[in-house]
Amino acid sequence: MTDAAIYFQPDGYVPERRQLGGRQIAGQGFLDAFLRSHVGDTIACYTEQQGWFEDFLTLTEAARGKEARQRAYRIGDVRDPALARAGTLYIPGPSRMIPMAWRRRRIGADRFSICGIAHSISSSRLYDALGDMLVAPLAAWDALICPSKAVHDAVKGILDRHETYLRARLGAPGPVPRPALPIIPLGIDAGARDPHRTDARQARREWRTRLGIPEDSVALIFVGRLSLHEKANPLPLFVALSAVLSHMPSRLHLILAGWFANADVEAAFRDAAAQLCPDVTLHLVDARDPATGTTIWYAGDVFCSLSDTIQETFGLTPVEAMASGLPTIATDWNGYRDTIDHGTSGFLIPTRTPPDGAGAIIAEAAEDGRLSEDGVHGMTSLLTSFDIGACAQAIVRLATDPDLRRRMGAAALDRAKAYDWSAVLASYRALWADLAERRAGAATTRPSDAGHAWGPAQHPLRQDPFRVFAGHPSARLGPATHLVLSPSWSDDRARFAGLRAAMFFAPSIAFDEMADAIIRGLTSGPMTAEKLAQSIAVRNQAHFYRCLGFLTKLGLVAVEDSASVPPAQVRIQPT
Repeated sequence: MTDAAIYFQPDGYVPERRQLGGRQIAGQGFLDAFLRSHVGDTIACYTEQQGWFEDFLTLTEAARGKEARQRAYRIGDVRDPALARAGTLYIPGPSRMIPMAWRRRRIGADRFSICGIAHSISSSRLYDALGDMLVAPLAAWDALICPSKAVHDAVKGILDRHETYLRARLGAPGPVPRPALPIIPLGIDAGARDPHRTDARQARREWRTRLGIPEDSVALIFVGRLSLHEKANPLPLFVALSAVLSHMPSRLHLILAGWFANADVEAAFRDAAAQLCPDVTLHLVDARDPATGTTIWYAGDVFCSLSDTIQETFGLTPVEAMASGLPTIATDWNGYRDTIDHGTSGFLIPTRTPPDGAGAIIAEAAEDGRLSEDGVHGMTSLLTSFDIGACAQAIVRLATDPDLRRRMGAAALDRAKAYDWSAVLASYRALWADLAERRAGAATTRPSDAGHAWGPAQHPLRQDPFRVFAGHPSARLGPATHLVLSPSWSDDRARFAGLRAAMFFAPSIAFDEMADAIIRGLTSGPMTAEKLAQSIAVRNQAHFYRCLGFLTKLGLVAVEDSASVPPAQVRIQPT
């Protein structure tokens, strides 16, 4: 048994210091947990750049030590047998699944499975990627993990509507193959957040002293991006807070721990709080520092996240809050409704959006380029509401009843165990095993030996340029082309060898062993390319003709009948 191979680009797993995106935070948590619990002797990493593999090695050593670093193996090509042995390639997003499926097609779609995950799916780029899944050679043994039922339903709806269009457009007789859409939540290290630990209790005392929050006062806390359009517009929360103050036995505190995109957004938050709930003490804490981001949770008594953006898909912070022993007030929105047990570990506040058709003008404006992605998120957020009265009641109940806070906090702490990485990764591995069974039971899909230079295994929109532009040249090199060695080839070769213009784009064919063999073969006299290939025992026809092209480019080899072979009549097997 072995684990999946990991497709690695730093953007999928390494959060930037000033922009702590949820996608990267989730990816970082997954990779660390995966490496710590890795199954198998070899830790397989598929990456296009050696520098990225060095980054992967650093993360591997941090998670498992130097011994694990030595076990890491870089895969740089789909033909590497290590990828087939791993069985599944895990990719941290939908977009990269598409080109990987086309690469896999070169060797056969049943050689390994491709498994991605959908985080935010509200951008045109990701809509396009989902649409491309119905055109790319993905199969039933591939999967796009959906972290919540809401994401599953959204993705399935997008695929269903696009399939309906494709079948009408192309006259497709049956269903279009598509990847599986399993629902597996994001994970956390639940034990690391236990509020009963000594350091957690110490952090609570230190934060509440630093912020000036008495122990007998109630503090609501939110942790995450502080945005007007990509997390939670604060205005309805501030209105709800203003309505509850008469019920509070002591001053209410609100901790907003996160980061602002710019000073204007921060000013908008401060101004709105001052206007709408001036008697609530507002604390703004920059949570980008790791030490702050992991300890500020303990300063609060109730976690509150009233997300209203389509950019949100799962919502990791309520799970982190539960693991910190906090009862939660959250909108009944996206993945929140999957994680929060209403009435037991917290309260879900009902939400409303306009009906189908009301947003068509938003979609058209985005398609026409008149509305940015931020604009789409902002417009839909402004038209999404939650029950402010129900929110106010939930705040009052938790703020005025310490016993309820303790009961719900204990229930939340217990519920968080289901999202520990040990449980979540078990679901991942069960999925990967299931994909392997599907793959094993499928009919083989090896690439066809059609004998064409372009071949059915190549991406139809990424063809051999010498096929696509076959009409450009006067003629092609081919088996019947007559070749002759330049009389001055020795001197010319010495002159060209040091020229950047000759070596810049083609170091792998500039005077390599094949080029040497061609020159040696032609020293015995002129001959056809076919005869030359036989005389030097060429096994790789494609590389042979590439070298011929380069040598004729420099004039080291001449073509005696350059117009005798029409462009469309010469094809070789690509290698």
